[in-house]
Amino acid sequence: MFVVETDIINAARKAGAKYIVKLATTDSAMHVHSDIFYARSHLAVEHFLEQGDIPFTSLRPNLFHNNVVGLDLASVAKTHQFRTMAHGASVASIDPADVGRAAAALLSLDDPSPHYGQKYTLTGPENINDQSVGEVLREVLQTDVKFAGGVRDDEFPALFLAALANLKQGKGDLAHTATSPEILALAPPRSTFKDYVTHYFAKRV
Repeated sequence: MFVVETDIINAARKAGAKYIVKLATTDSAMHVHSDIFYARSHLAVEHFLEQGDIPFTSLRPNLFHNNVVGLDLASVAKTHQFRTMAHGASVASIDPADVGRAAAALLSLDDPSPHYGQKYTLTGPENINDQSVGEVLREVLQTDVKFAGGVRDDEFPALFLAALANLKQGKGDLAHTATSPEILALAPPRSTFKDYVTHYFAKRV
């Protein structure tokens, strides 16, 4: 990740880029001693940008809506079962499209200088948990859907287990993390998990 992203940054510099918006990962994981390897990589890229001469802003989004039920969302309508990534915890997941809108809003500013060097947290507008995920799926699909537990550790590469643990510790709820005021003023995330699921299955009818 570090090599690829810094190569892209260097290419952008040579092409004359004047401003960069970087996508990182959830703010609670972005520290030097994080057990999450890709969070440390994101942190290293942020440091690379800080040492460079291209102004930048880094976006640190929470768990994406499309990852709430792991890789199982497409099959829920057939199996009538679902599992969750953050089993037992609440998380303010966010629609990736809202992250994209925030990045686009920053890049479209006539004067983005107030945002130079800033690192912004982005979360969804509400907490969700095992129960509310089930309620959304039942309402959207108009059928009974049963909770089948959390995504198991043995279903994930060992390198990603720390990310699961971070979620299950409850560090991604609105009590512990919230969208930065600057993003709320510029491009507030509005899409709920229900909005995302409704749109997801509408495309598959």
